[in-house]
Amino acid sequence: MGYSLLPVYKAVAMTNCIDGLKAVARKTLHKLLEEHNKNTQDNAVFIDDALSFDASRISNIFHDIDSSPTERMTYDIEGFNKEEKPRAIEEYRFEKDKTLRFLLDDSQKDIIRRSLALYGKDRLGVARALTKLHMKRLLRKPDFSLEGVGRN
Repeated sequence: MGYSLLPVYKAVAMTNCIDGLKAVARKTLHKLLEEHNKNTQDNAVFIDDALSFDASRISNIFHDIDSSPTERMTYDIEGFNKEEKPRAIEEYRFEKDKTLRFLLDDSQKDIIRRSLALYGKDRLGVARALTKLHMKRLLRKPDFSLEGVGRN
């Protein structure tokens, strides 16, 4: 057919299978915690927060881009990710759980819309867009302004 399957199925995974990928990663990480006698409640919640944070950042990148996923977080995963040498996870615990909304800004939406218009909205089009775009620049940004909203 003239195209590489790897980018196509990477696009499928990134746009349609985030929940499944998150479930597999969660099960694997919790099993690793158990195997290494690190399966504390804090570690489990931290892993769940990290997986939810990353899944929400990539959620609906190529469809339904105006939606804003929300997640209730116990830990500051963004702060943890920014550290070159992270500290103990207890230091990233919020005083009170926070609800984060994950947003695309106008420039991100513009890039996505132009890419989909150019390459198409089907699997192949999204795959082509992914090979041309810097994915990290398209990830949703967390917004902490939603106090009191429940976990999605």
